[in-house]
Amino acid sequence: MTKLHRSVLLLVFGLSGATALIYEVVWSRLLQTIFGSTLYSTSTIFAAFLLGFSIGAFVLRNQADTTNKPLVQLALIQFCIGLYGISITTLISAINSVYLSLPPNQFSTLLLFFTVLLPPTILFGAIWPFLNSLLIREPRMVGSRSAALYSVSSLGSALGAFASGFLLVPVFGFRTTSTIAGMINIGAGTLLLILAMLPGHGPTDANQHKL
Repeated sequence: MTKLHRSVLLLVFGLSGATALIYEVVWSRLLQTIFGSTLYSTSTIFAAFLLGFSIGAFVLRNQADTTNKPLVQLALIQFCIGLYGISITTLISAINSVYLSLPPNQFSTLLLFFTVLLPPTILFGAIWPFLNSLLIREPRMVGSRSAALYSVSSLGSALGAFASGFLLVPVFGFRTTSTIAGMINIGAGTLLLILAMLPGHGPTDANQHKL
């Protein structure tokens, strides 16, 4: 794997961290307009995000290690997240209609929250094992490469939270901000597909244990 490949993968992970926090800010506000701005609803949103991340990382960990086309599959994950981000406001409107037709109780609210948030957060959780498999091939690389992944993800998350709260939402509103984040994910997926076509990262290269 060349330095270009590693740089693009780190960039994609940073962008994923940014969009995850943009979505969390935007979707939290959209869902709170339906279910109310309460400690219960806010806690449920955070729980859904963390649960989805955990499920995605756990369920797809073996797939990430055994696939011959990790970049293509990672690109598909980014595309799915992006499409979800673009269509989320329509989905939330549909969820609102369902919510209004149900008897008000905490269980139905919890179920609807998780119905909306688990699919994209599971996909976000799947990103880590794929990038981990691509970038960390030898024990001696664990410390430096894990630190690099964690750093770019944290930086992207910080920038995403700042941008959504202070720039994107005040200027463009919730719907357009979510669409912008979705386009970023689609752009990241496109970068991965281009990277998969470049020399130095074919199916054979993906399964080698040296970089």
